[in-house]
Amino acid sequence: MELMAGGQETGTSPPITVTATPPTTVTGNPPSPPITVTSNPPSSGNPGSPPPPPPGCPPATPSSDWAAQDQAVKDALQTAQGDQSGVDRAIDDWETVASAANAHNIDPAMLAAIGIRETNFRDINQNGGGLGRGVFQIDLGAHPDVTEAQANDLSFAANYAANILQQNQATLAAQYPNFTAEQLQQATAASYNFGTGNISGNPETIDQGTSGNNYGSNIQALMPAFKDPVTGLTPKAGTSNGGKDGC
Repeated sequence: MELMAGGQETGTSPPITVTATPPTTVTGNPPSPPITVTSNPPSSGNPGSPPPPPPGCPPATPSSDWAAQDQAVKDALQTAQGDQSGVDRAIDDWETVASAANAHNIDPAMLAAIGIRETNFRDINQNGGGLGRGVFQIDLGAHPDVTEAQANDLSFAANYAANILQQNQATLAAQYPNFTAEQLQQATAASYNFGTGNISGNPETIDQGTSGNNYGSNIQALMPAFKDPVTGLTPKAGTSNGGKDGC
């Protein structure tokens, strides 16, 4: 009822027509298709393990098992008065060993084997008060250009030892072209112990006069500790020094 000013009624108001709003139809989104989760297949090996080497290539570093599972290497370690711990130390420092050897075109396996023969790959002073220092027992008397600190530094000493081997190998190859590759390798290893002047060129007497009369052959027997038994190659070495280019 409508009221006029002053509060007087004017009469009955017309009926109010109420129109109902039609019900709202709610149309939901169509159901989503089921989500398919595709999981990656489980990887082989331990999580975070490096990928396998390319076909025909050795692993990036030697395996401790190569020495542990090779009886000939075990015998060579005994001859060298070394053991598996020395092999493991060389493997732990493989980047340094391989870098030095590659820089002088020497098989890293030979350089590591010399470290085993000299000190079981330990940074020590020569027994008996001699002047040999470091893993490679650089003689400070015979090499006055080397300081004690340098001889005790693995990177410096590895490069210095590899340079000696490179120079000796070149000298022996020129003097004794009749040597086979294996004989030249033995003579080069032996020369680290007693120089090139003590090698006569007779393959049968290469080691005579070396420590134990077996230095060169013992180094060769130790080298498989650092060579892939499947490929026969040295990790991180090139084709010209015991490994394979491109690996």
